[in-house]
Amino acid sequence: MAPVTLGAGAPVLPRRLTSRSLTLTQLSRDDNGFANLTYRVRHG
Repeated sequence: MAPVTLGAGAPVLPRRLTSRSLTLTQLSRDDNGFANLTYRVRHG
């Protein structure tokens, strides 16, 4: 997914997405500036 903001008005998605069941395990950026994020599902 590559979210893009165009124009003004109400956002389609919430500005801040949160989840207590996911843990960020890896973060890297490629040469085009895209961020690659890997999450682990937290159980319990």
